[in-house]
This record gives sequence, C-alpha cells and structure tokens, in this order.
Amino acid sequence: MQDLTLIILAGGKNTRMKQEKAFLMIEDQRLIDKMVEEGKKYFKEIIVVTNEIEKYRYLDAIVISDLIPRQGPLAGIHAGLTKSSFKYSFVIACDMPFASMKLGAMLVKNLENEDVVVPEISGGFQPLQAIYGKSCLPVIEQHLKQGRRKTTEIFDELNVKVVTEEQLKKWGCNSMIFINVNTPQEFNDAIRMAKSYRDVAKNNC
Repeated sequence: MQDLTLIILAGGKNTRMKQEKAFLMIEDQRLIDKMVEEGKKYFKEIIVVTNEIEKYRYLDAIVISDLIPRQGPLAGIHAGLTKSSFKYSFVIACDMPFASMKLGAMLVKNLENEDVVVPEISGGFQPLQAIYGKSCLPVIEQHLKQGRRKTTEIFDELNVKVVTEEQLKKWGCNSMIFINVNTPQEFNDAIRMAKSYRDVAKNNC
C-alpha cells in the first residue's frame, strides 16, 4: 500500500448517458463501489469528488465537492489535491470501468520528483489515469481562474514524466484500462467486454 491518495472524479453532467455514470452496474457491482473496493488494496486514502455529495456519503471514502464549481475534471483534480493528505495522488474518472489501481502504484514508483506522471497511448495523454502532485495546484488554480479547463494544457507549465505505450506493454497493461463510457452504447459494449477484461487482468496491470 502506497503513501498515495486515490482521487475518483464523479462530477460529470452525464448528459449523454442520462443517468449517474458512477452508479452504472457491471457484473452486479456499481462502478464507484468497485473503484473504492479496489482502491483500498493500493492507497492509504480515497477521495471522491462529486457535485452530489449526499448520494456518495455511504462510501468508505472522503467525499467532497469542487472548490471552484462548474469547471470540469480539472476542478475535480484541484479539489482532490487540495484535500489530499499526501504529496501525490492517482486521479481516475468514475466512467472508466476497467481503470487499473495497480497502474497507479506502478506510476508512482517511476516518480523522480516530477509534478505529473501520465501514460500516453496512440499519441494521446491519459490525464484521468495519472499521478499528480500537490505542486500542480498553483498552475491548476491559475488555469481555472482564467477559464482554461483542458487538463492537458497544464502540462506545458509543469515537470511531466510521460510513460510510453511501449513501457505500459512491458508492465502488462492492456489498453482496455483507458476505456471510458459516455453513452448507453459504450456502456453496453463495456458490459460485453467485462469478462474478457477479467481474463486479461489476472496477469497484468
């Protein structure tokens, strides 16, 4: 178990899904419940950031809301880092049914005093399954105050370590861990993929 906080972002508007994505059921378990349960194996602290605090109070986690509201995932990262008890946090989104908690433990081991450790696959960063340090807070706050909400834009002003797709493969990470669900069709696809993910996850991250 790492001296690391798990920050789960559960504050999306769910406009295309038409229901709370964190409470979607895959294999008889809510996504948020699965994340908290798995997170306990790897992290000493779990923070859930949501705009609907009462709905999440049953969780064995710290439940908070955005300090700077209506600014998207970056505001959730800001709130979580502010509340975190540790220097570094692993940030994930609640709509990633196959998110890997083990990946967070692997990423933090690759830290060399950077602000961020982020995976990159198919030429794109995966900012919602990455490590962030409290050192990111001043830059994040500045961006939010300026109305700049894109998470990856903060990377230009921070010390960032990129974990390549090649390295992820060496760790045994399957690209399925980065899938997210925004529509009913994507959710149905994830349900079908759940069994195959169980099989590949036995020996990888």
